[in-house]
Amino acid sequence: MKTLYKGLAGLSLVSMMAATAANAAHLEIENAIAQANVPGSDNTVAYMTLNNRSEHDVRIIGVSSEIAKKTELHSHSMSNDRMVMRQVEYIDIDAGDKVYLAPNGYHVMFISLHQWIKPGEQTQITFEYDDGTEQEVALEVVDARTHNAKKHHHH
Repeated sequence: MKTLYKGLAGLSLVSMMAATAANAAHLEIENAIAQANVPGSDNTVAYMTLNNRSEHDVRIIGVSSEIAKKTELHSHSMSNDRMVMRQVEYIDIDAGDKVYLAPNGYHVMFISLHQWIKPGEQTQITFEYDDGTEQEVALEVVDARTHNAKKHHHH
């Protein structure tokens, strides 16, 4: 009987781990870009579409990169009739839904770049999920002055 309980407990743990890993595994990243930094600025941004095709809600609780001193999740919001950018603690993506990281909304902020990033290069970020899993995301670096960022902005 003791063996049966251990077996059931182990099976239950494996099932929970598989379900948790599935949360992040089903998040598809589309149109992932980072803007090349412009002269005089050592900060830049990344935009993309987060597509949660799973049956489970997903929460991103952090982001990291090797190209900047700090990499953060940010959002724009109105405050006293002004658009204000703020760091956010997390981004939720409901099951079966999409969240757009785009101008005037959520985005990834690179603060104090260690190096210039140039159009045509690639870089990457790592998202951290609330279930402890991580997901690497490849970003195409584009010229902020000529790239049509509006194609990443959806309502």
